[in-house]
Amino acid sequence: RHAGGDRRPPPPPPAGAAVLAGDPPKVAKRLQQGRRLILDTAQQLNIEEVVETRQWHEVAFLPAKSGIGSTLRIGYSDKMPRHYQLYVHCGTNLIDMSKTLFPELSYQGNRGIAFALDEPLPRDVLTMLTVMTLTYHRKRRKQVAAGCNYIFRPGCHAQRP
Repeated sequence: RHAGGDRRPPPPPPAGAAVLAGDPPKVAKRLQQGRRLILDTAQQLNIEEVVETRQWHEVAFLPAKSGIGSTLRIGYSDKMPRHYQLYVHCGTNLIDMSKTLFPELSYQGNRGIAFALDEPLPRDVLTMLTVMTLTYHRKRRKQVAAGCNYIFRPGCHAQRP
């Protein structure tokens, strides 16, 4: 038994390193930077535990407890060799909310955003999407979009310009 009487088995060890090991070095470095930012942001959100796992050959992050948030994935595809992607569950309105906040991004339908490998890590976007995704069910959807000032408070490393 785990803390709080939880009968689930312990989560598997972080899968990020294993997944990223198969990517080209430039890609692996950028994905590792994104992974670290996602994990650091998740730690600030007062979510008991965020599970890092592997889904569709990509690193995925989700709250261990259901009803808090949705899955966020970061990955790379040979189909877009100059980009890496951030994905959310297609059944959410997270991409629509992101389009409102960041209309300049390159969206992939209703589930992804592509980022150029040769551009700086978009810290504000990754931070915001992490907050919105990992707390998606905790707040009403409209509150998530309106309440994203949580992460863009004075002194925060991810302030929106």
